[in-house]
Amino acid sequence: MKIGTVLLLCFLSVNALALSGKDYLQKINSNYYDLKSYELELNYTLYKGHNGKEIMDEYTSIIRSNGLNSHRKIYHDEIISTSENTVIINHEVKTIQVLPAIETKIFDEDIENSLRFCKDVKSRKTENGTLISINFNEYSSIPYAQIDILIDADFWVKNMTLYYATQLNYSRDYFNPDMDFPRLEIDYSNLKKKWNDSQGLTNLSKYINKEGDNYSPTPLYQNYELIQ
Repeated sequence: MKIGTVLLLCFLSVNALALSGKDYLQKINSNYYDLKSYELELNYTLYKGHNGKEIMDEYTSIIRSNGLNSHRKIYHDEIISTSENTVIINHEVKTIQVLPAIETKIFDEDIENSLRFCKDVKSRKTENGTLISINFNEYSSIPYAQIDILIDADFWVKNMTLYYATQLNYSRDYFNPDMDFPRLEIDYSNLKKKWNDSQGLTNLSKYINKEGDNYSPTPLYQNYELIQ
């Protein structure tokens, strides 16, 4: 099972904070946005229950970015973004979707909107780093009840845990539901603070041909259906 992974891939709101935690998140935000290029590995583990140990799914995402160009792999998908277009390739169903350019962002910048849904923020020192806990108001549009962010001494994220506010039915038997709240843990690892696109991963001509306002798959993807 995959829950909101594409744009959830790095949900972290500098903005969903009271003043007591704002400085921490601003420093984190500054760290990542100051990188002109980077490569980052995210390892996702989805658990059944906010405190449960039963693993429902595991997957890895790799994000590579250089300026306005980025390449992301997650599950069966590749997402390539440039200043011109964003291309989403699903290798499982063999489709290529061409969209207007979507800027790649690691963190949410909507300060005022996120603050409206924040109930409280707490931070404490642990043996593994500083743990920031963000709690959200009930019945808000934010899909999480709580987000925990573990950071190191230099304000780089080590781990993020998303506690979902809505239960899922884990049962395959319609008449015997098994409801519980999902918990998604994301480990940040293998951060490289410089990435050079030597393989041309963000070169759109590798994936699609453009003629006027029309697109078609390149020979490498000739068996893929193009969605425009």
